[in-house]
Order: sequence, then C-alpha cells, then structure tokens
Amino acid sequence: MDIEQQGNLVMRLGAYGRSLSGIHFLAAIILISSVKCGPTVYDNIPEGHPEPDTYLYETGQAAMEERKWFRARALFRRIVDTFPQSSYRFDAKIGLGRSYFFQGGLVSLVEARNEFQEFIRFFPTNAQADYAQYMIGMTYFEGTLGPDRDQTQTQGAIAAFNLFLDTYPESQYRDETLTALREARDLQGISELRVARFYFDHRWWPGAIQRLRQLLKDDPEFNDLDYVYYYLAESLMRINSEAEALPYFERLIDEFASSEWTEAANVRIAQLKKPAP
Repeated sequence: MDIEQQGNLVMRLGAYGRSLSGIHFLAAIILISSVKCGPTVYDNIPEGHPEPDTYLYETGQAAMEERKWFRARALFRRIVDTFPQSSYRFDAKIGLGRSYFFQGGLVSLVEARNEFQEFIRFFPTNAQADYAQYMIGMTYFEGTLGPDRDQTQTQGAIAAFNLFLDTYPESQYRDETLTALREARDLQGISELRVARFYFDHRWWPGAIQRLRQLLKDDPEFNDLDYVYYYLAESLMRINSEAEALPYFERLIDEFASSEWTEAANVRIAQLKKPAP
C-alpha cells in the first residue's frame, strides 16, 4: 500500500468515522499505518542526486498532474520541512495549498486555506502572495452553499476578495477575483432578496423594506436590482409611502426596460401620477 492508497483509505474512513467509536477509529488508523508499504516518496530520491529539492519538486508537480494529492503533498512537505534554503520552498508551500484545494471537499478546503494563510504570514512580500490571497478567497468560494442556506462561506469569500483588491490592485489575478467576487455578491444578494420576499409574502412590510434598502446600499451593482426596486416600491406602497415608492418604480423602468416587472411598474407609475379628482 503506497502513500496515496493510505491517504485515500484514511479519507474514506473519515467519511464514515462518526459511525465508529473513537477507539475503533483509532485502531483502524493504526492498522493502516502498520500495513507493509512499498517505498515511500522519501525513498525515491536517486542516490547522489545533486539537487534533491529539484527532484522532489518536479516529482511533486508530476503527482499533481496525475491528481495524486497525497503523494504531491508528501513531496512538497519534504521540501518545506527539509530544505528551508531551497529556491523551491515558496512554490512547494503554494503547492501544498493547491493539492488540498484541487482535492476538494470542505475539510480539504480548510486545509488549503491554512496553507495559503501561512504563506502570506511567512512570506508577505513574496511575488506569489497575491496568488495566495486570491486562493484564500477561492477556498471560501468553493465552499459556498445555495441562497437558501447559511452564507458564512459566501461572506468569507467576499471579505477575502475585497482584501485582495485592496492589497494587490495591480495583480494579474484581478480579473479572476472581480468575476468571483461578483458571483459571491450576487449569491449573497439573492439570499437577502429571498428573506425580503419572505417578509413581503407574510405582509411584514418594515422587515422587507429594511432588507431591501440594505441590499441596495451594500451592493448597488446586484444583478437582480429590478426585483429589489419592485418589492421595495411595493412594500412602501403598502405602508402608504407613495412618494418614496415612485422613484423606485421609475428606476426600474429606466434601468430594466425588459424586466418582468416593467408592466406592473408602469401601472403603478400611472396610478401614482394620476391627478387627484
């Protein structure tokens, strides 16, 4: 059993480890460790190789291409722990984070985030610090849930991407960050809009108004602003704030000529502008 097989077996055990008692789970891990294994990656450096760190790094990169995440990590970790003066130590540290990230799964995403955060903490002026910050945001982004579920990961992604833009405004990863940030903000916005719609449907107009106004303030570039304008204006109408409602109906017409709410907004505008008898 090689290191990749061991790692995959441990991960599978972890997936259903909750069904085992603590002592049985520990016994299973010890059993795996005791199985006779073939040569580890540490034994694979050719004897007398003039640049063992180069060999480890290139072999680790090959393992990444083969999606052998555990093997790649073992190789990169060897560089970080054993060759602190190696020119590959920065790339190896980034490689550790990438191996966790591309392996996927919430646990691996947390591990990836830790590696990238450590990179920035240890090497804040390194040329790859911007990439590490971008990837911190992506570890949150990949863990986001649907708009009806908890948005903690979404909020983490937004904060990390904003920090990236503030810290590395000229980075080559700026465009990718802006794209991911827009998606994260839209996800957060849809979540807030659904809460507001729930309040609207249950006739709690103040709750809907508060949510929708805050959404407009926090994200004026939200992709579904026509929904925000419509439900905010309608909520204001229900509390007899017609003068406040009218500008939102008008903004809907001006900015979203083909919105599904255009016709309803036009009707409301006509009603509001109709001269009093």
